[in-house]
Amino acid sequence: MAEVEQEKKGVPTDAQLRRELQAMVAAHQELGERFGTELADSFVERLHATIDQRIEARIKNRKGSVSPLVLPVMSLIAGLPAMAIAGAFVGPFSSFVIFSPWIAIIILNVIWAVNRRD
Repeated sequence: MAEVEQEKKGVPTDAQLRRELQAMVAAHQELGERFGTELADSFVERLHATIDQRIEARIKNRKGSVSPLVLPVMSLIAGLPAMAIAGAFVGPFSSFVIFSPWIAIIILNVIWAVNRRD
């Protein structure tokens, strides 16, 4: 099943890489030692590109796996005590200091939401 997903994304599967390696070995036997280094270098470059593509696909899948509600819920959990602490030290009439944690939380949530779209 993972190989089907890799084929859809243009990432060579293990079976395709295995066939390429077998073809390279056959070409090496047919052409001799003269082209051995070039064949090996070509295969290694292809293998590196495949590894890079697989890593990028995993990172992309992992980036979208976080629930969109995690940050807002955590913000509420952190914001209420922060507001209470700010109010305890300054007093109930200094509204800017009391709501400054919420302003910071809103800014962080907006930045997170914008970066999440990318």
